[in-house]
Amino acid sequence: MLAPFNQMYLDGRIMEQQKHGIVVCIPKTDPPTTPADCRPIILLNTDYKILALIIANGLRPTLSDLLHRSQYSGVPSSTIFDAVTTVREALACSTMHPFVGLDSRFDRFAHTYLFRMLKTYGYSMRFNTLIQAIYDQAFS
Repeated sequence: MLAPFNQMYLDGRIMEQQKHGIVVCIPKTDPPTTPADCRPIILLNTDYKILALIIANGLRPTLSDLLHRSQYSGVPSSTIFDAVTTVREALACSTMHPFVGLDSRFDRFAHTYLFRMLKTYGYSMRFNTLIQAIYDQAFS
């Protein structure tokens, strides 16, 4: 396992088959009758997932300094209860002040923005290249 991880982490070379995810639909109802009755999940290559975990663990100590205080995911000092409390407070505030709304958040963003932010926050070019290699031509 050391050779592929060195190739991925140190050289930033990730093979196409390592970035190939398989979509599997898990039924939410029995029997499923429409696509909405299924929950799609993507099964990823194990060494690809381990690499992502190594990178995430390396980033975790700096996340609380980099992320806005309203972001909770991945920050070591926050829990799901912090997020629930924030949502509850926002809902209470929106009923008292009708002009306050909840902004929709999406789990997708431009990768070019991610790479620019990594550079702005001082992450090395090698690290940035590794992140780009993870996203480049990944498919399911």
